[in-house]
Amino acid sequence: MKKRGLSLFLALALCLTLLPAAAFANGESETSTLHTHYLCGNAEACSHVGDHNEDSKTTFATAITQDENGYVWVGDGTQEQPYQCVLSEGTYYLATDLALEAPSNTQFGSIQIMENVTLCLNGHTITVKANREAFKITKSVDTPSPTLTLTDCQGGGKITHDSSFLGNGVNLSENCNFIMYGGSITGNTTPGGENTTWRSGGVWVRDNSTFTMYGGSITDNTTVWNGGGVYVQDSGKFYMHGGEISGNNASSNSGSSGGGVHIGSGAFTMTGGMISGNSASNNGGGVHISSGSSFTMTGGSITGNNAGTGGGVYVGSDVGYGNSILTLSGAVQIKDNVCNGTKGSNGNYSGGTTSNVYLRSGKTITIGTNHLSSDASIGVTTQNLPTNEDIAIATGANLDDKQYFHSDTGENYLFYVTSDGTICMTTANAHDHPICGASCSHNGSSHTNETWQPIGSAEELTAIQNGGCYYLTDDVTLSNRSVWEPPSDTFLCLNGHTITGVAGKDTINVGSGRSFTMTDCQGSGKITHGSSDAVGCGVKVIGSFTMYSGSITGNQNYDGGGVRVEATGSFTMYGGSITGNSVSGSGGGVYVSAQDGTQGRFAMYGGSITSNNVSGFVGSGGVCVYGTMTVSGSVRITDNVNRGSKGDNGIYTGGTASNVRLVGRTTITIDGPLTEDSQIGVALATTPTTAGPTTIATGASNYTVTDTDKAAFFSDKEGYSLIRIGNELKLKLPHTHSWTYTASGATITAKCDAADCTLAGASGGSVTITAPEADALTYDSSPKAAAVTTSGDWLGASADNIRITYKQGETTLPTAPTDAGTYTAGITVGEGGGAVPASVEYTIAPKELTDPTIEIASGSVYDGNAKTPNVTVKDGENTIDPSEYTVSYDNNVSAGENTATVTITDNANGNYTVSGSAKFSIANADSACTAPTPITALTYTGEAQPLINAGTTADGTMQYSTDGTHYGTTIPIGKNAGEYTVWYKVAGDGNHSDTTPASVSVTIAKAKVEIPAADPTQFTYSGDEQTYTLAASDLYTVAGNVRKSAGTYTVTVTLKDAENYVWSNNTATAKTFDFVIAKAPVTVTVKDKSAYTYDAAPDLSKPEPDKDYTVSGLIGEDKLTTAPTLAYDPAAPDLTKTGEAAKITASGASAGENYEITYVDGKLTVTSRPSSGGGGSSSSGGGGGSSSSDKPSASTGKTETTTNPDGSVTKTETKSDGTVTEITTNKDGSTTKTETKPDGSSKTEVKDASGSTGTVKTDKNGQTTAETTLSSKAVEDAKKNGEAVKAPVAVEASRDSNTAPTVKVELPKNAGETAVEIPVSNVKPGTVAVLVHPDGTEEIVKNSLPTEDGIRLTMDGSATVKIMDNSKDFIDTRAHWAKDAIDFVSARGLVNGISDTIYAPNNSTTRAQLWTILARQNDADLTGGSIWYEKAQNWAKDKGVSDGANPNAAINRAQMVTMLWRAMGQPAAASGASFADVPADSYYAQAVAWAIENGITAGVGNGKFDPDAACTRGQIATFLYRYMK
Repeated sequence: MKKRGLSLFLALALCLTLLPAAAFANGESETSTLHTHYLCGNAEACSHVGDHNEDSKTTFATAITQDENGYVWVGDGTQEQPYQCVLSEGTYYLATDLALEAPSNTQFGSIQIMENVTLCLNGHTITVKANREAFKITKSVDTPSPTLTLTDCQGGGKITHDSSFLGNGVNLSENCNFIMYGGSITGNTTPGGENTTWRSGGVWVRDNSTFTMYGGSITDNTTVWNGGGVYVQDSGKFYMHGGEISGNNASSNSGSSGGGVHIGSGAFTMTGGMISGNSASNNGGGVHISSGSSFTMTGGSITGNNAGTGGGVYVGSDVGYGNSILTLSGAVQIKDNVCNGTKGSNGNYSGGTTSNVYLRSGKTITIGTNHLSSDASIGVTTQNLPTNEDIAIATGANLDDKQYFHSDTGENYLFYVTSDGTICMTTANAHDHPICGASCSHNGSSHTNETWQPIGSAEELTAIQNGGCYYLTDDVTLSNRSVWEPPSDTFLCLNGHTITGVAGKDTINVGSGRSFTMTDCQGSGKITHGSSDAVGCGVKVIGSFTMYSGSITGNQNYDGGGVRVEATGSFTMYGGSITGNSVSGSGGGVYVSAQDGTQGRFAMYGGSITSNNVSGFVGSGGVCVYGTMTVSGSVRITDNVNRGSKGDNGIYTGGTASNVRLVGRTTITIDGPLTEDSQIGVALATTPTTAGPTTIATGASNYTVTDTDKAAFFSDKEGYSLIRIGNELKLKLPHTHSWTYTASGATITAKCDAADCTLAGASGGSVTITAPEADALTYDSSPKAAAVTTSGDWLGASADNIRITYKQGETTLPTAPTDAGTYTAGITVGEGGGAVPASVEYTIAPKELTDPTIEIASGSVYDGNAKTPNVTVKDGENTIDPSEYTVSYDNNVSAGENTATVTITDNANGNYTVSGSAKFSIANADSACTAPTPITALTYTGEAQPLINAGTTADGTMQYSTDGTHYGTTIPIGKNAGEYTVWYKVAGDGNHSDTTPASVSVTIAKAKVEIPAADPTQFTYSGDEQTYTLAASDLYTVAGNVRKSAGTYTVTVTLKDAENYVWSNNTATAKTFDFVIAKAPVTVTVKDKSAYTYDAAPDLSKPEPDKDYTVSGLIGEDKLTTAPTLAYDPAAPDLTKTGEAAKITASGASAGENYEITYVDGKLTVTSRPSSGGGGSSSSGGGGGSSSSDKPSASTGKTETTTNPDGSVTKTETKSDGTVTEITTNKDGSTTKTETKPDGSSKTEVKDASGSTGTVKTDKNGQTTAETTLSSKAVEDAKKNGEAVKAPVAVEASRDSNTAPTVKVELPKNAGETAVEIPVSNVKPGTVAVLVHPDGTEEIVKNSLPTEDGIRLTMDGSATVKIMDNSKDFIDTRAHWAKDAIDFVSARGLVNGISDTIYAPNNSTTRAQLWTILARQNDADLTGGSIWYEKAQNWAKDKGVSDGANPNAAINRAQMVTMLWRAMGQPAAASGASFADVPADSYYAQAVAWAIENGITAGVGNGKFDPDAACTRGQIATFLYRYMK
C-alpha cells in the first residue's frame, strides 16, 4: 500500500536502506526476463572493460519505476520514496523515465548514493526538477568510499535537468568514485561565482574522489564558473579512456575557464576519447590546467574547441600558486582549436584565431617516456613570441618528436631540438640572408635572402636527410665517433657557432657527387677539433665544397689539417679563414691531392689561410698543391710555418715560412686580378737551378698577369727573387756575397767585396754581443748567457748560429756561467785569417736568501737519544751546496709534532748568503705490552664476570673494549653465555704511540639445568584437577601438567632462557613427560535375591539402584550414565529345589570416560515355603550372652586409670564438655600432662627427672608455641657427657614461617655456650632453627644441625627460635645422590641454587664462589664491595683460607678440602690416612687426611681421591654437610 501521507522532507531525511529485490515495473514482475548485459553495453571491442564472455556480464536485479503520481518504486514496491530515490548497495535498471523533485534546502541530491551501486539507464531519462544535483555520491560510516557505476545498454539514456532548474549531473564528495560506461550527462546548468557551492555543469570531482570514463557522453552542459563538462579539484582524479565531452560551455562576465574540463589542484589522465566543440569565455576551451594541477595525455583528440585564450588546452598558473603540468605522448591530437571562433553545424568551432596548446610565459610541455607517435599533431601558441630570443616549448624530446609540433601562428615559426632534449620555437625569418652572407659580385651568386632552418644539436645535424638551407642555434659537438656527411645541395650557416669533431675522425666529409656550402653570418663560427690534440681534418672534400665565411681552425691531420681535397674533389673559397691547423705531412691549411691523372681543384677568391703549421722538415704549413690551384681577388696565404710553436690563442708562430708548396710541375693559375692587399708566399718542392728561373704562376687564357699580381707573391725562402716573364711569374737564384768582417768593441760589421753586389754600400749589417741585463745578474741557478743581436740588414750567419764562448779568468767554460763571479763572453765571425773576435765582461752577484726551503729527513723516532736528521737547504727547486751553510739542532730528544728545531747559519764565499730555521717531528716509538689472557672455564651465573686477566705495559696505559670502538681501563665483563671478543691496546704516553688493537676470544659457557625427574605418582581420576609435579622455576616453564579427566597427556618443560642455559645433557629442546590419569574404579554389586520353590524367579528386567544393585566408587555428584543389565546364570534357574539356583550377573553399565566398571555377582537362593501361622513372621534371640559398661552421666564425666607396661601410670579424665585431660607419672618421677579440648586446641606440660620443664600449646588453628626451662643439673650432665641438652618439648616443623612453631628456651644463668636439642617429629636435612630477635627480625642459625630426633643448636643464653622445614624444591636434585646435602646447605643459605628451582649439582664451582660459601658459614659480613666476591675474597685472605688469586678459576677437589681445612684452623689429623693419588708432600695431604678422619670424604673409589677433578656443586654441598655434622 502506498504511503502517500509521508511528507516529502521526512522521506528525504530517512535515508532508508533499500535491499535489492525482484524487479517490478508498472506493477508487473520482470523476474522472468532478468536485465543482463556487459557494463559497456555490448560486446564491441573495448579492452579497457575486460573480456566479453557470459561470465563477465552483469545482472541488474532491481527495477526502478515511477508511477503517475510521481512516486519512485524500487523493486517489488515494498520500499518507496516520493519524488526521490535513495539507493542501497546493489544493481539497478530503469524501467521508466524518472522526473525527480527534491527540496532545495536538503543536503541530498535527487538520487542519493552512499553505497556501491551499479545503474543501467536502459535508454531512459532522469530529469531533475529541483535546484539540486541529479546524483549525489557521499561516503558513509559503513561505506567510506562508495562507487556509482553508470551504463546504458539501449543508448539514448540521459541524466538532465528541467530547463527551469539548476544543478550539475553528478556530484562526488570526499573519497567517492564514479565509473561511466554509457549514457549521457546533458543539459545541466550551474550558477557561478567563486564563493558559490556549485562547480561544473556535468560532473564535479573533488576531495580525493575519482571519475573514470570508458564511454558515454558529457554534452551541452553549462556553468557560470569553471568546467562546463567536468570540474576536478582538491586532489580529485579524472581518467578518460573513451567517450565524448562536447558542446559544454563555461561562460561568465568575469571570465570562466575549462569549457570541456577544468583541472583545479587535481589530476586528469586521457588515454582515449574525444573532447570537442566546447567553449570557455576565458581560458581553455577544451581543457584548462590551473595551478597545482596536471594533465597527462597519451591518446584521444582535443579538436574544434573555442576560448578567449587557449582554444584547445590552456597551460598556466599564477605566480606562487603551484605549477601546472602538461605531459604528452603517443598519437595525441590537439588541433583545429580556435580563439573567438564561430560554432558550426557539426558542433565544432572554426574561424577566429588558431589556438591549440597555449603556454603561458615560462611554461613547457613534458614529453612522456614513450614519446610521440606517427599520428600525433600538436599546435602550439606561446604567450610571448620568439622575436628576440628562441622560446622553449617542450622538454624530454628526441629528434622525432619535433615533427609533430606546428606553430599556431603559421609558417613564420620553426622548431628545433637542443642537445638536452628541449624543443625550441624560433622565428623563421629571423635567420634570413643570402648564401654568401653579403653582396659579392665576383661569384655570380644570387643575393636573394634565403630562409634557413634551425639546427640545435649534433643529433639534429647528423639527422639531416635532404639538402636545403640550415643554420646552427647552438654549438655542436659530434659524438660516438661520428662524422657529419651533409646531403647534396646542403647550405649551412654557422651563425657564430662551432662544430667540434671527434678525435680520430674528420669533422665534415663531403661525399662523392655531393655539394656543400658553408657561410657564417655572425663571423665567429668555426669548424674545429677543439683545443686538444685530436687528429682529423676540418673538412674532407670528395665532392664539392664552397666556403663563403666562417673559420676552419684547431684541426690536426697527416695531410690537410684544415681542408683536404681529394683527387675527385673541388674546393672554392670566397671568404672566411683557415688558420691554426697543423699536419705532420703537408698542407696544414689546405691539401690538394692528385691521383692517376685526376687532380683535385682549389680555387681561392677571398679569405685567408694563415698561421697554419707543418711539423715535418718538408711539406707545407699553408697549402700543398698536387692538383690545381686558381686565385684572384683578395687572397692572403701568409704567416704559415714549418715547425712552428702553437700559442695560447691556437695560432702557430716561429719556425720557418711555409705558405704554398708547389709539387712537381704544378703552378698557380691567376684567372683575375689580385688586389693590392693580397699576399701569397710560395715555395717550390725543388730548388731553382742555374739553368734558369722556375715558373710558379701562370695567367689564365683569358687573363694577363700584371705587376700588381706579381707584388702579391713572395718567396718563402730568403734571397730568391720573383720576376714576370710574359704571362708567367718565375723564381730565380739569389746573389752570392763575399764578406769582409771588422770588429769594434763588442760589435762586428760585414761588407760584401763581390763586384755585382746590389746592396747599398755593399753593407751586410752588423752583429753585437751583449751582457745579460743588470737586474738579471744575481745568482738564481740558471745560466747567465750573453746575447747576440744583429742589425736589420745583417746578411751573415743568423744570430742563433753564432757561437758564444765564456771565460772566467783564463779558464774557458763549457757553457754559460751559473755561479756567482766575473766572466767574459766572446764571439768570432768569419773563417781562417778573416775571422774577427768581439767580447763583453759582466759579474754575477750571490743571492741573498733569508727564507730558504729547509727539507729535513723524516723518520726520526723517539729512543731517548738526540735526533740529528739530514738537512737539505733549497732555493725553490735548487739544492744549495752544504758547504755554504752550517746546521745546528735544538729540543731534539722527546717525541713531538714539529717541536725540534734546525737552524741554518751562512758560510761565506758561495752563491748564496743564506740563513733560516725549521721545525721537525720526532715520532712516537711503538709501544710494547704483555697481552691480556682470557679467563677460562667461565660458566653463566646470572651475574657479570670478568672476561680476561689484565695485560701490562711500561709504555702507556692498557685499555680494553668489547666493541672495538669504545676503550677504557676497566677489565671487560660479560654476563650472558656466548662468545666474547675482548679488544685491547696500549694508549701510549707522550713518547710512545698507541698500538694497533688486538683481540682475544673468551667463552662463557651455558649453565646446565638438571632435567627434572618424572613424577612417580600413579594418578587416578578424582573429580578434581591433578598436578603432575614438576615444580615451575625461574629457569624453565612447565605446561600441560594440570589435568582433570582421565587420559594420557604430554607435559612440556621448556627452558625460559635457552641463550644462557642448557639441559644437563647439553640440549636445549623442550622435555616431555607422559602424564597418565587412570580411570577411577566403580563397582556395581548385585544384590542377592530369594524365592520359594516352584515360584517364579524375581523379575530382573527393570533393575533399580539400591533395590537390585548398589554402586560404589563414583566421585562427588557423578552418576551412572547407563544403568546395568541384570541376568541369571543359568538363564533359567531351577526353582524346584532349595539352595543356590543361579548367579545374578550385571553388565552394560557406564559412568563416562573417567570410570572403569567392575561387577560383583549376586545370587538367587531358593527356600521351601514355610508353613502358615505366627503371622507369617519370625525373630531371633537368646543363646548369645551380652556385655555392658557403665556410662557417665552428662554432668559427672568419666575417669580412667591405666598402668602402662613400663610401669608408668596414666590417668585419663573426660569431662562432660568433651575436654580430655591425660596425666602420666613415670617411675623416675617425671610427669606429662596433656589437656585436649573439643575445638582441637591442646596444652602439654612436662617436667623431667632432671627438673627441666616444658610447655607446648597448640591453638584450634594448629599454631604451636613452646617454652622450656632447662635445669642446671640437665645442663651440667649434658656438658659432662659431651652431649646436647634435650629440651622436654616436642614440635612439628612447618614450611611456612607464619605457622612454624616457636620454642622459647631458658638456660640457667652463667650456663655459657650450651648445645641444645629440640625434639622435632618430622626432622629432615632441610630443617633449621630460626633465631627470633627481640625486635622481631629473624635469622637462620646456620649451625643448627638435624639429629635423628630433632634439631641441635648451640646457644649462649636464653633465646626464642622457630623450627622450620626450609628445604628448597630443586627439580634437578630430587633424585640426585647429594640431595640431602644440597637440602642441608641450601636451607641454611650456605650454597644457593642458580634459581629458585635449579641447583645445578653437576656444575663446577669457582674459587670466588667457595670463598663466599665459607665466609657465609662463618657469618662474615659480605655486604658492599665493587665486585660481588670482593668481601669474601678479603675474608679468605685475612683468615689464611686462600691467597685470593684467580677468582674465576674452577675449584678442584684438593683446593676444596684444603680451604675447608684452613677455615677450621688447620687441625692436625691423628691417623695420617690418605689415598694413592695424594702425594705425602702435596700441599693438600694434611687436609685430605683430616677430611678422611672426620668422615668428610671417602674418595671417588678404588682408593683414589682424584684431587685435580673439578669440584661440582653437589660435591661442595656434601663436603660441607659432612663437615658441619
